[in-house]
Amino acid sequence: MSFEPSHYFFLPNQEEIYYPNLDSLNEDALVSSQDTIISESFDFSTSESPTKECGQLCSKNYDEVIQPNRIVDLDKFQIISISAGCIHAAALTVDRKVVTWGCNDHGALGRITLDEEAEKAPNYAQGIDKIIVKVLCGANITVALSVDGQLYISGTFKDQEGILGISSKKKFEQIFTKYIPASKFKISDIAVGENHVIFLTTEGFLYSFGSGDYYQLGRKVSKRHKKNGLHPEKLHINRIRFNKIFAGSCHSFAVDLNGIVYAWGLNNYGQCGIESKDSYILPTKVKQIVGGLQHTLVLQENGYVFSFCRSYYGSLGLGKISHDKKITFPTRIKNLENCHFIATGDFHSIAVDKEGNGYTWGYSDTFALGNVNGNDEYELFKLKIPSIEFGDCGSQCTILLIQPKE
Repeated sequence: MSFEPSHYFFLPNQEEIYYPNLDSLNEDALVSSQDTIISESFDFSTSESPTKECGQLCSKNYDEVIQPNRIVDLDKFQIISISAGCIHAAALTVDRKVVTWGCNDHGALGRITLDEEAEKAPNYAQGIDKIIVKVLCGANITVALSVDGQLYISGTFKDQEGILGISSKKKFEQIFTKYIPASKFKISDIAVGENHVIFLTTEGFLYSFGSGDYYQLGRKVSKRHKKNGLHPEKLHINRIRFNKIFAGSCHSFAVDLNGIVYAWGLNNYGQCGIESKDSYILPTKVKQIVGGLQHTLVLQENGYVFSFCRSYYGSLGLGKISHDKKITFPTRIKNLENCHFIATGDFHSIAVDKEGNGYTWGYSDTFALGNVNGNDEYELFKLKIPSIEFGDCGSQCTILLIQPKE
């Protein structure tokens, strides 16, 4: 099978990329239902991790969550997809409702909770009156996209000084609130970083809102008027239109129909893959891009995975590399083929191939790799879990969906 070339377009070397150096109208861009897979949920992290204290793991015996641990409390909801934030998590059910659990600081769970036990127990979010097709978690925000292209949000954005707010007039939303009505435009996809949101319209245009501390919004927001970043604004990028978007912790990516990838945001360790004005050509089109605090992974349509940025305790999966060395050229991870999804935490990652085999690598002090011994993995560690369908990484934990046994 042949593929058209895909490009990484690099800007001059900078620690923070102000604007994307960003025409692809996708008429069928509105999110459609994926094949429904009802799966069992597993998680792993450590008893000393903040995720334990906040209930992100849904586990009663936290001292034993150093290896994959089934989340029995989620079975009744029939989960089909999940998202893990810094200290909370969200899932989408087979009937397209949102379930949340973890820490409810500033409304991150999108539901009223009376005590910590209610926060830790998975339950349906409130305030959503539409069928949901995608839900994503940030640091203290949760964002949901409805089938008719409307955006719902709960929680709050933070910047370097603390709470920024959810809008210019409100500090946070305790339950999900319709953020952008469909009458304005229809949204086809969303990407969420720790404190910023990128969304794509059915016409192929990009919008962003949230914290702009590291220029992850693709537009400059002055410190004096930083709340202006909370208002969604269109990114005017040479009249180019897009069909894919992704977000790292503090950086962002967009892909046009020609396969050209544009990056902007925090780049102090090369998270954006930006070193020079050169275009690096990869052999096939991009399927997925994910980013941690200081590293980025790219999954191609042919199943190969590339990594770049800082190799902090093996986060790149490229073997032992000095923490101070920047790998700005996308480098293929050996022995990782035929993958269908990838995910990253702050400093760890997971990849799953089409046979359902899972591989983790990176920082493991919080046991987020599922390797039991807690050692950092500089190369791939194969999980002893069959039939993995999907998963996500929180800052210091990993949550997986497993195909149930017949």
